Amino acid sequence: MLYFRELCRAGGGAIDACEMTRALLRGEDAVGYCCVRPSGHHAEPDRAMGFCLFDNVAVAAAMAIEDLGLKRVMVLDWDVHHGNGTAEIFRRRDDVLFFSIHQSPLYPGSGAATDLGSGPGEGYTVNLPVPPGSGEEIWLSLVEHIVVPIAESFGPELILISAGFDGHREDLLAGCNLEASSFAQMTCHVRDLARRLGVPLGAVQEGGYHLGSLVESLLATMAALGGEGKARGAAAAEALTPRAAATVAPYWPL
Repeated sequence: MLYFRELCRAGGGAIDACEMTRALLRGEDAVGYCCVRPSGHHAEPDRAMGFCLFDNVAVAAAMAIEDLGLKRVMVLDWDVHHGNGTAEIFRRRDDVLFFSIHQSPLYPGSGAATDLGSGPGEGYTVNLPVPPGSGEEIWLSLVEHIVVPIAESFGPELILISAGFDGHREDLLAGCNLEASSFAQMTCHVRDLARRLGVPLGAVQEGGYHLGSLVESLLATMAALGGEGKARGAAAAEALTPRAAATVAPYWPL
């Protein structure tokens, strides 16, 4: 069963993300999608930025650990912009594994591949920047060959997606070339990962500023969350995937 809720009250995104997470962890639903505005992943602990007031997915992840007793949560952010707020919130923690696939250079200018977290959280932040013009094969390669195997080693008890759709080719806030089917494919890989691990999977809405492609990508992602489609393999992206693997090799087996 797919949990879906649209919330229109200001500041309610974090609350609704928590409600979705509680439902997932009670076993009421295996997967969920929290469709909210404004997005949240740029909001840092002490300031709002980038259209974001509160970091919805970070609140949900922290609540799952601090209130519901989970030991390990994974967050995958595939918004085309770096999820700097989520990265900063969990920078020094080893109970949240954070991935961000994002275009670089691009706002907010953070998210270098060499930024792996700090202190006890070193290695638990995995930044995967891609160049402008990157399409489905590059993004899928990073999901399949970097995100999935690291996640399997980490063994999360909950998987959350920061689902931004501004990497679509029609979204002019950035310069990547994804299609709605690209987001569906990434979802299929993460959905299958959650099934193998036997853990719930939830997604929280982030960016997406071209209305037509936003709707199409959202519907494709929700369909994949609900079980439609099959994940296909992607060849390791030349240079990008091996470089990313070498960067995280001291921390994770690949």
